[in-house]
Amino acid sequence: MEQLGDFHAMTDSLEQLTRDIARLCHQRGAEEVLGACMNIIVTCIRQNYGRRADVEAKMRDLHERGMIAVLEHYDPVSGRRRTVVPFDQVITAAHVGSATRFPVLGRNNGGGRNGGDT
Repeated sequence: MEQLGDFHAMTDSLEQLTRDIARLCHQRGAEEVLGACMNIIVTCIRQNYGRRADVEAKMRDLHERGMIAVLEHYDPVSGRRRTVVPFDQVITAAHVGSATRFPVLGRNNGGGRNGGDT
């Protein structure tokens, strides 16, 4: 079974389901999404586990794996959320027109003779 929070270990089917759920949750409040997700988890477990001991074990397992996955996004020293920029994300700045011109650097700093262009 795939590990919760390990996106790379997901099967294509689980990855697609995750994307579909994320699309349905888009622009919903966090509490609303968390409530709906918990209802799905509770219903799924209730329908698939017949014994209380099995339900408790499954819920403990989900909680533990969920905590491991979510705490990876928080700094253990400061306790603050880490800023993570994926390596495939490209950040670009919009072009800003300005009347200000910066002087050309001198020869020692890469410019041409007498501080001008070559």
